[in-house]
Amino acid sequence: MAESALTLQEVNRSALVIPTYGAANVDGNYVTNDGFTLLHFYNSGTDIVVTIVSQETVDGKAVASRTYTITNAAKGCIVPFQLPTLVNDASHFMHFAYSPNATGLTVAPLHCT
Repeated sequence: MAESALTLQEVNRSALVIPTYGAANVDGNYVTNDGFTLLHFYNSGTDIVVTIVSQETVDGKAVASRTYTITNAAKGCIVPFQLPTLVNDASHFMHFAYSPNATGLTVAPLHCT
């Protein structure tokens, strides 16, 4: 199974939004990012490391990808990625992977407007 796309859910100050969570794909996910995207996770399994895959190089050297640990029974929010050139590919997608697996992890990709 290949990584899969997620659909952004719009959030703003005009109304309370209860996000819809979907199961994380064991092979990773990707989502459109314009600098106002955030990811909200809920983990009901063992500790999982979420890696936001860097797409940038500086002086020919790859910029390190960012990692975040979401512990068992925890919720975590990875805030907006306001430097899209750091994490976006040429199609404006931000890719993220899970380790050691995605069992018990759900994600709600949110777009702040």
